[in-house]
Amino acid sequence: MLPEEQKTNEEFRFYHDYPLSTALLRWFFLGVAFGLGIYVLLKFEPMLAYIYVFYGAICLTLILPLSRCVYCYYHGRRCDSGFGKVAAYLFPKKDESQYNSKYVYFTLTYLFWLVPGLLGFIQVLRKKSLLALLVFLGFLLALFLERVVLKYLGCKNCHQRQICPGIPFKR
Repeated sequence: MLPEEQKTNEEFRFYHDYPLSTALLRWFFLGVAFGLGIYVLLKFEPMLAYIYVFYGAICLTLILPLSRCVYCYYHGRRCDSGFGKVAAYLFPKKDESQYNSKYVYFTLTYLFWLVPGLLGFIQVLRKKSLLALLVFLGFLLALFLERVVLKYLGCKNCHQRQICPGIPFKR
């Protein structure tokens, strides 16, 4: 960590701008999970895969920025997901004190991972094939690894970690 990359306040150290590698690593695992999610839905019902991609676009362009990013310290900066700069192009910054109050809307993005996970599990039970099991386990592993990266490279160095209701990291 370079000294100019990390800032401090009276209580803890945090990144002012995250390293690009953190966002790229998270997006790698999210991309793998997204690809496997599309595959699961295509095998289950092809129309669901199209809806999934459309819902993903809504999550990234509306739900995430409007429920989290516009209230975040990293709005206009490179955050652990890399979306802080993108969100600044889409929407203006709002009052940071409202950061927790809009989190309930962010929970709508959970469907993005819950639906392919549930349908992947159903596919394993229906098909009883090794391929279905491997795809399902790969999907879960990609999501798990993304959460590990988030916790240890994202939350650990985040300005918002003391107040974040999503994945608190308080020490």
